[in-house]
Amino acid sequence: MKRDLDPTLAWRAHAASAVADLDSASNLSKQATQHRTNIIKLIDEVGRRHSRHTVFRDFVTMSAVALSKADLRQAEAREELYMQTVAKYTREEARQIAHMFAELQEGLHVAPRDILGEIFMQLEIGNSRMGQFFTPHHICELMASLTISDDIEAKVAKHGFVTVHEPASGSGATVIAMMLAMQDRGLNYQRHVHVTAVDLDSTAVMMAYVQLSLMHVPATIVHGNTLTLEKYSQWYTPAHILGGWNSRLAHAQAQRAAERMLVAEDGDAQADDTSEPEAPRAG
Repeated sequence: MKRDLDPTLAWRAHAASAVADLDSASNLSKQATQHRTNIIKLIDEVGRRHSRHTVFRDFVTMSAVALSKADLRQAEAREELYMQTVAKYTREEARQIAHMFAELQEGLHVAPRDILGEIFMQLEIGNSRMGQFFTPHHICELMASLTISDDIEAKVAKHGFVTVHEPASGSGATVIAMMLAMQDRGLNYQRHVHVTAVDLDSTAVMMAYVQLSLMHVPATIVHGNTLTLEKYSQWYTPAHILGGWNSRLAHAQAQRAAERMLVAEDGDAQADDTSEPEAPRAG
């Protein structure tokens, strides 16, 4: 004879599972925190001869250039930027900067979040005149959960992907939280999302570019002014280039234009149908 599970036992099993999940998340968070700490230690070591702000900026610049190899149209200019940046460091210092990149990769792998933004704030190297403040991860998670639409699965099913636009992206914290929120909804952001992110600060642009590239997010990161629409440079993530997103976006734009034209034509036709009928003529 089949017996129902004791509610008390069921509750205990559920509680034990929840605790295990929390422990697992806590361990991953500890691992990510350790990688962040390791990066800060390396910045301090290299910073003995250079300022910490310079080391951090050059670290993200060199990392961004290394990740942008797939963008062949800008390869020569990017290589020149890399050589200019690395030239100020000794061989050992350059090796330590490469080690920072490896630590960042591992940190984002075990627990994706805005690690670079956290480092930036912890080092207190922000530009107070620009009001730079990178939003904490838990706030970004809340914002993402409130922003993501209820019908996002239907939109992906209809169009194949959705687009995300961030006009003041900073280091990419909000975008990262949005990608994780979509993942929680069972959507593969690496295939079904394209991000366009803009920021006025060049270091923030490269911070976002590096982290979104390592998370394999298809994205265009723009160094520009959202208010004046000025663009100084554009950084395409490897996922954007390898996924053929220029063609996908152009095709989607053409499709939307065609749909708008059909709607307009249909509206004109309906207007014609509702016009007054011509009065019958006397024979």
